[in-house]
Amino acid sequence: MGAARIAAIRAHIGTDQPPADEELEVAWHRLGSVEKVAHEVLSTRLADLLSRPAVFTSTGDYTEDWGPIITALEKRVAALAGAASGGGPVGSMTVHTLSRSDRHR
Repeated sequence: MGAARIAAIRAHIGTDQPPADEELEVAWHRLGSVEKVAHEVLSTRLADLLSRPAVFTSTGDYTEDWGPIITALEKRVAALAGAASGGGPVGSMTVHTLSRSDRHR
C-alpha cells in the first residue's frame, strides 16, 4: 500500500496511533477500501469511548465532557458506513426527485 492510501485513511481517522501505518496496510488488504478501513478504525474508537463515562467531574476542580466528541464521531462513522457500502464518498450529496401521484399536470 502506498503513502497516498495511508494519507487518505489518516485524513479520515487522524494521526493518532494506534493503529500504526503497518496495521492500516493489513486492514486495507483485508477490507479493500480506504473508507472501510477508516470506518473500522473509527467504529472501534467510538466503541472505546462509549465504554467509558462521557462526563467526568471532580467537584470544584475539573470537568471533562466527551459528549460532543462522541456525537461528532457517530456522525463520521455513519458517513463512512454509507461510503463503505457504495453510497458515495464521504460528504457527498445524493439528489432525489419527489413526486406525488395525486397531482396531475
